[in-house]
Amino acid sequence: MDIGYFLDDYFATEVQLGAIYQYNGDGFDDGESGYGNNPPVQAMALLAGPLMNENNMDDPSGGCDASINGVGFGDGIVDNERLGLTGSRRINNDIYNFGLPHVAQEYYNILSGKYIDGQDTRVFCDDSLTTVPCKFAQPANSDPCYWGVGGQTCPVYANWSDETGNSGFPNLPGERSGVAISGPFTFKANSIQNVDLAFVSARDYSDSNSVTLLKTYLTEIKNTFNTNPNGFGDNYVGVHQIKGELDQLFVYPNPAKEYLTLSKTVSPANEFVILDSFGRSVKKGKLVTNVIPVSDLKSGIYGLLINSRTEVKAIRFVKE
Repeated sequence: MDIGYFLDDYFATEVQLGAIYQYNGDGFDDGESGYGNNPPVQAMALLAGPLMNENNMDDPSGGCDASINGVGFGDGIVDNERLGLTGSRRINNDIYNFGLPHVAQEYYNILSGKYIDGQDTRVFCDDSLTTVPCKFAQPANSDPCYWGVGGQTCPVYANWSDETGNSGFPNLPGERSGVAISGPFTFKANSIQNVDLAFVSARDYSDSNSVTLLKTYLTEIKNTFNTNPNGFGDNYVGVHQIKGELDQLFVYPNPAKEYLTLSKTVSPANEFVILDSFGRSVKKGKLVTNVIPVSDLKSGIYGLLINSRTEVKAIRFVKE
C-alpha cells in the first residue's frame, strides 16, 4: 500500500483488531501524488480467516492466543473457530532479509512469518542485546499480553514501531509493504476455506495523525462483523445495479450448425464479434436481426461478444 507519495510511509500492526496498516511518516504527504496536510491511513483487516484445525472442543475466549482476534471462540459451538491475524511481516524494497521475495521458498518463508532465508523473525526483548522470535512486526502497543513473543514480557517488542525503530530510534520513512498472516491450518482436498477481509481507510482533517480515527473505524467494523458475520457488509451497499438490455441474454441452438438465434431482440445498433479459441476475431457485424449466420465457421468452440453502448455480453457456443 502506498499512501500518496510512496517514499515517506510507515508500517504497523494492530494485533487486537487483526489488521496491518500504513500511514505517512510525518504530518505532510509530499510530491505531486501526495495528499498534503492531514494524510490518510490505510488498513487491511483480517476479520476472519481459515478454520482452525479440529480438536473436538469449543476453544475458550480470553486467552493470550488466537482468540484475541479470531472468531467463534467460547460460543458453545465445537470446532467453528476461525483464525484471525496470527502474524505479520514488514517488507522493504531491498535484497536483505526484510526485502522482497523472488522464488517460491522465499514466498513460503514470508507467509510462515519468517525471514526470507527461513530463519525466525526476531526482535529485541529488553535493553540487553537478547532477541526473541516474534509473530508480529511493529505491533505498536497493540499486543498487551505479548502473544507475539510467546507471552514473555518484552517491553521493546511491545513498543516497537517505525517511530521507535528496533532500538529506540525512529526509522526513516520510505517505501513500505506488509504481509498479513493467518495460520497454520489444514486445507483438505475438495474443501473450502473462507477469508473475510475489510479494507479500511481514515483521514482526520483535524489531526496530522489519522491512526486514532482508523482504530475507531476498525473497532466498529470488527464488532459489527462479530455480531453478524453472515450478513456483514450487506447494509453498506448503497448502489443498486441496473439491469441492462443484454441481461440474461443467451443464444440457441448451442451447439449450432447454420445460425445462432438470440433469446431476445436487442437494438440493431449493437455489434457482435465472434472470437476463435485463440481470441482472434473471425467474424463481426451489426445485429440487424436476432439471427447470426455461423455456417461459414469451422467446427470448434467460439466466443460471441455482444457490444452495446453501455455493456458487453460474452457467450460461449459450439459450432458443429
